[in-house]
Amino acid sequence: MKIAKLLIALPSLIVLSGCFEDRRNTEQLCNDHPELRCEKLNINDGQCRLPRTDLIWHRFEVHKSGSDANKIKEYA
Repeated sequence: MKIAKLLIALPSLIVLSGCFEDRRNTEQLCNDHPELRCEKLNINDGQCRLPRTDLIWHRFEVHKSGSDANKIKEYA
């Protein structure tokens, strides 16, 4: 019985695992892209973690395709 449930669930697990293949965490992003200047953001401190993470990912988006609107958003 357990094997039958596993065989039924297996295709769903394989499909879901594909959704997360290209998603990097912030630490990996900073290590791969030193031009984002993450080291100047005091990453090891727990305060302001979410705004700092948002800023890092925004910098990455600007780095990939920097429109004037994206660049201005960082300073707002």
